[in-house]
Amino acid sequence: MIEREMSRIDRLLEGRTFGSAEEANAYINEVLSRPELQTDAPLSRREQAQELLYDAMDEPSRSKRIRMAKKALELYPDSPDAFNILAEEATTPEKAANYYKQGMEAGERDLGADFFRENKGHFWGFVKTRPYMRSKFGYAEMCEYLGKYQEAIRHYRELLELNPN
Repeated sequence: MIEREMSRIDRLLEGRTFGSAEEANAYINEVLSRPELQTDAPLSRREQAQELLYDAMDEPSRSKRIRMAKKALELYPDSPDAFNILAEEATTPEKAANYYKQGMEAGERDLGADFFRENKGHFWGFVKTRPYMRSKFGYAEMCEYLGKYQEAIRHYRELLELNPN
């Protein structure tokens, strides 16, 4: 999954500064080509949960996907993708909408109000925002499906404000 690899690269770059994009690319290429340079720094609970969720996204078994999502929530309760998986496996549109809404709320807590303010306009460019964006989009779709058109329109507009592209 490309997003998993992008997340890994984000971790490699975390806390580092570079004079140019070329320097950053050279560093990434060197580290990725030489495994001995890669640190085995322990993953945070948030990162552990997201890794589990990436595995869950590829899991064909419905019951195992649900168990994995619930385990991710035990590791990190503000994991939007856990709620996204639960929404995808929900038995009714109302339950799906509820899970997506919980995912949005989890993402808002996880990212924080300052992050939203500072990064509005190019949200999808950050790997860590994507689970939230998936929750918000899923919730908007469920609102539309359930005939809550004004609510759906509001969330679609907010998505476009966060990332116009």
